Amino acid sequence: MKKLLGIAVIVFLFSGEAYSKSIHKDSLKGLKEFKLELSVTELCGVTKNSLETSIKYILSNSNIKLVDNSASLLALHVQIMVEEDIGCFGHADLSVLEWWETTNSANYKIAVPYVLYKEGRYRKGPPNSFNINLVNTVEELTKNFVIEWSNKN
Repeated sequence: MKKLLGIAVIVFLFSGEAYSKSIHKDSLKGLKEFKLELSVTELCGVTKNSLETSIKYILSNSNIKLVDNSASLLALHVQIMVEEDIGCFGHADLSVLEWWETTNSANYKIAVPYVLYKEGRYRKGPPNSFNINLVNTVEELTKNFVIEWSNKN
């Protein structure tokens, strides 16, 4: 059963590497400030601090401002798993979200996250080098975001 799960995960990892960027043509236009939020599974040498440092360094060389209170959330979500036969594998996802008020089918007002930008990558590798590969992946996602943001602003 474990091997079957491992095979399914490998197929999943190789089925795609990236998806979507700006959800709408001008979704990033006019946005200048973002609150940075990180959700990181700390396994295989990956630390939240190393990813946060990389993101902040890249953004410090742009006109994007990170603030503690913003309606626009720049969110990094990193999920990592370890399998003995495979090594480390995971997914890094960088998104820009805003909370919008809408009405549900019961006619109640609710706040929902509205995705303005999203890009992600799958990675796998041996535990001794996985953290370097994942940090490089997050840096690539951040650079792609800065380029996309710059093109819109």
